[in-house]
Amino acid sequence: MSQAKNQIKTLDDTVTCLKHRSEFQFTDLKKQLSKTVDDYKPVNIIKEVVKDLGGSAIQKNNILETPISLMGGYFLKKIVVGKSKTLTRTLVGYALQFVVSNFISKKLNTITTHKKTINNT
Repeated sequence: MSQAKNQIKTLDDTVTCLKHRSEFQFTDLKKQLSKTVDDYKPVNIIKEVVKDLGGSAIQKNNILETPISLMGGYFLKKIVVGKSKTLTRTLVGYALQFVVSNFISKKLNTITTHKKTINNT
């Protein structure tokens, strides 16, 4: 009889311990979820990007060069292709957009390089 009581007591203690551990893990999971949700809010993502970009002048130049080159390629594609639905014309438009974007990006890069050398002398 006492052996059965000991087993029941041990089982009750184990169940209680598992309940406490489950509650602790659930509380920890809720804290982690709250932190994750807070980290992935758009405002916090933008803050992190601005903080990362604030350090380097090269990155600041790239911030301006990239949209300019992409817009140039996109607008030229729209002018050439228009609203055409043909596959050939669309593919030519994408290729043209790629080439023009790269060309503009390289030209802007050389302009900023020359500008830096002129400023340094």
